[in-house]
Amino acid sequence: MEFKRIFQNCPYIEKTSEGYCLRRFTDKQIAHYKLFGEGVYLRAINNAGITMSFYTDAESISFDFKIKAYSRERVVFDVYEDDVFTKTYRWEECHDEDTILYQRTKQEKSKITIYLPYMCDAVISNLHLGDYTPVDKSGCKKYLALGDSITQGMLSELTSITYTSILEREWDAQLLNHGVGGYVYNADSLDENLAFDPDIVTVAYGTNDYTRIESINTIEENVHAYYKKLKAIYPDKEIYIITPIWRGNLDSEEAIQKMRQIRKVITRKAEEYGFAVINGTKLVPHVYEAYIDKGLHPNAFGFEEMAKNIMKAIKEADYR
Repeated sequence: MEFKRIFQNCPYIEKTSEGYCLRRFTDKQIAHYKLFGEGVYLRAINNAGITMSFYTDAESISFDFKIKAYSRERVVFDVYEDDVFTKTYRWEECHDEDTILYQRTKQEKSKITIYLPYMCDAVISNLHLGDYTPVDKSGCKKYLALGDSITQGMLSELTSITYTSILEREWDAQLLNHGVGGYVYNADSLDENLAFDPDIVTVAYGTNDYTRIESINTIEENVHAYYKKLKAIYPDKEIYIITPIWRGNLDSEEAIQKMRQIRKVITRKAEEYGFAVINGTKLVPHVYEAYIDKGLHPNAFGFEEMAKNIMKAIKEADYR
């Protein structure tokens, strides 16, 4: 039986002897990320934002998974039934293969959505879904999320509670999560031949530019080149630039000033290209309780606040 149509949010699906391999990026993009080391490459090939979504009346459904690569050791699958969170399968350490068995909560047919791990590359096989019907999202809004680890969803307690996946549900959209942990503004990461034509695009880089790139002039040049290519690829799309959210580890005036400069550069260049700007400092509360690791990556509460405030900012934006 052919199961490709149940997989959402991954333009590239390959059926191999081991099972279904799911990809968010083009081969060209994967090759690009590989140039920046194994850590970046592993983040690029993980399953962030990818789901299985279908209707079935089977009493239970099951499938096997095999983890081919980890960017972090945590393995998490979340299950929603009729759009309500019902169960998570979670391992905090490497868990290379297993079977997921889910007992449905309803007797009548229901919609099942399973969020795949966001920090590893899982191959899916031996699917037993009963008499299923894939969910058809072809008429839905398409949302492309570009960014770093915060967009990828790194360290979230649940793979479905990241700001991108929350926005996907709120907008009833097709999501393509192009977040890659540790990455920066780099125009070469964009591919004009991507098999996904978005209606709305968010861009959320900058916090790694602060860490990895010393010169503000270099950052400005990179931002300019990125926005120029982004505008050329998506000239008529709604594009929202999210400036870096609050960081809790800026412990010197020099560090604070550099981050302010980066936010100003991002804002100025975005406005030059006619993109709407969302102030990242207003998205997540400036308290450690909203973060999972001392003020770097939001936790579930932080991501929920972030998604809520992005939606509010987009509603209020005078997008031209």
